[in-house]
Parts: sequence; structure tokens; C-alpha cells
Amino acid sequence: MTPIIVFITGANRGLGLGLVKGSVAKLGHAQSLAPNLGYIVIAAVRNLAHLTAQEFTQLSTGEGSHVIVVKYEASIEQSAIDAVKEVTDYKERLGISHLDIAVANAGISKLYPLVKDVKRADIVEHIDVKMLTYTQSAVEVDRKAHLCHYGICGQWSSTLTSSRMIIWCLINDSGPYDNGQRQA
Repeated sequence: MTPIIVFITGANRGLGLGLVKGSVAKLGHAQSLAPNLGYIVIAAVRNLAHLTAQEFTQLSTGEGSHVIVVKYEASIEQSAIDAVKEVTDYKERLGISHLDIAVANAGISKLYPLVKDVKRADIVEHIDVKMLTYTQSAVEVDRKAHLCHYGICGQWSSTLTSSRMIIWCLINDSGPYDNGQRQA
């Protein structure tokens, strides 16, 4: 049995914070169909010194669960690479050998046009920041470190309209990039 490892970007507000709180509060389930030893939540935030990032240490946790905080600035491409690589460093120190769930939640919300007025370049920038940069970084590190077992999950709310949330989730036992065949 191993803990379930969850990596969440944009972890200090909104949906990301809710996912951190919900995941870390869960108990390990030794007697369930999918036994585990709790949840290790890797919370990726823009500013490690911000009060919300500091409060992660005070969250109520279930047995075997805890939070690790890493720096991640969604609009800077290198930041995604650095954050995912930092997670691979935890493999040695904390025995993290994989990621079970990766949630690409951090992002930007610069424009609020009507759908009829939206420009493709504006949407592409939002998608790039919210999903693409992080996902590409995670997949690249996974190919080298065999880190992610199940897939990438992400959301991009308020990109087209603030009243809707679109959840994109691709779950595959080996990862979203190789049609079920792990590549070395």
C-alpha cells in the first residue's frame, strides 16, 4: 500500500484550495478496494510567502495525509518545469515514486468577452497558461522519471464565460501520451 499522491496547481484559492483541503482531510483506507496509506498533496502556489501558502501547515489532515508546498507561476513556462522537477526530488526524500493525480488548476483570467467577440489568440493564451505548459512539463518529466501513473486532470473555468466550468480529464493507467504503452 502506498499513499495517493496528488499534485494541484493554483492550490491556494478557489477550486485548488478546495481540492487540497478535501484531499488532505481524507483518511487512508486499508480495508477498501483501493487500499492506501493516506494522501500526500503537493500544493503548487505562486507565492510561497503568501498567508494562504503558510496556512497549509494548519490544515486538518487525515491519518497518513499531509501537504507539501512548491512554487509555481502559471504564466512563466520555466516555472512549470521547475515545479514538476521539484516533485521528482521528493522521490528520494519522501519515498514519492509516482503521481496518481495531477490537477492543472492555476491560470489567468485576463479577458471577459462575449463568445461572438472573442479572438482566438486570447483563448489560446488562457489555455496555454492554464493547461498546456504544465501538462507538457509533467509529461516530459514523467517520460524521464516514470512519475505519473494515472494521468493529467485539469480545468479552465471562466475562459469563455464565468458561469461555466469545463473539466477536462484524461485517465489512462500509463499516462495520457502513449496509448497505454509506457515509453522509456
